[in-house]
Amino acid sequence: QQMQQQQQQAQMRQQQMAAQQQQQQQQNRPQQAQANTQRGDAKAFGGPVIQQDMNAWCEEQLRKLSGNDDMTLIHFCMSLDDPAEIRSYLREYLGSTAQVSSFATEFIKRKQSKKGGGGGGGGGGGGGGGG
Repeated sequence: QQMQQQQQQAQMRQQQMAAQQQQQQQQNRPQQAQANTQRGDAKAFGGPVIQQDMNAWCEEQLRKLSGNDDMTLIHFCMSLDDPAEIRSYLREYLGSTAQVSSFATEFIKRKQSKKGGGGGGGGGGGGGGGG
């Protein structure tokens, strides 16, 4: 009986250690991704590196639109090619307002001009509903 208790305790210790390791790994992943995006590493999403002037403009616009300058969404959008998809993500995360639509249009324009390519500038967004 005493041997059974010792085996059970050993199993419990192993399970606890495994759970702690798993928890530490899960905690480290977001920190690593966040560190990558905070240092301006757009490669975290596979997109191009954002030029300094574009970065500064985006941070300023984000502060106006959302009250912070977390560039994670922008880094993600830099990895997208489809203007409609970019517009959709910006609207989803920043809100469906005229200001966001205007930001999306200008963001897409600037992104495409940095690429050196032409391409259409995406359609205008719908206006906000009155309430």
